[in-house]
Amino acid sequence: MPDRDILQGRWVAVTAERGGAQVEQLADVAVVFRGDCATLQLPGAGGKPAEKIELPFTHDTTRTPRRISIGDGSAEAVRGIYTFLDGRLQLCLALKRGDAWPTAFGSRPGSNQVYLTLRRAGARALQGQ
Repeated sequence: MPDRDILQGRWVAVTAERGGAQVEQLADVAVVFRGDCATLQLPGAGGKPAEKIELPFTHDTTRTPRRISIGDGSAEAVRGIYTFLDGRLQLCLALKRGDAWPTAFGSRPGSNQVYLTLRRAGARALQGQ
C-alpha cells in the first residue's frame, strides 16, 4: 500500500517533544490526513492557545528518511521526515516555515522542531507495517 494511503485518517500522539521538552498536553496533539491535505493540531508554546495548521502535503519516499512537506510546495512549507514503526507513525517537523529539513528523529532544546510518535485513532490499524 502506498504511503499516501497509509497516512490517511486521524493520528493522535502517544509521545510528543517540542524544542527538546516533553509536551504534557497530549490530548491537544493530532495530525489528520485527508486526500492531499494535512491538519496539524499542536498545543501553543508558553501557554498560548492550541495551533491548527491545515495545508496541502506532499511526501517523498525516495529519500532516507522519508520526507514530508506540508504547505504549497514553496520554501515556506513546513518540512519534516517520517517513518512507520511498529504500527505507529513517527514524525519530526521543523515548525518554522522555511527551516532546513530535519535529518534525524528528535527535538533538540531551543529548536523549532516537534517530534511526534502517533497512533492511528479509531479502529483502522496499519496493514503490512
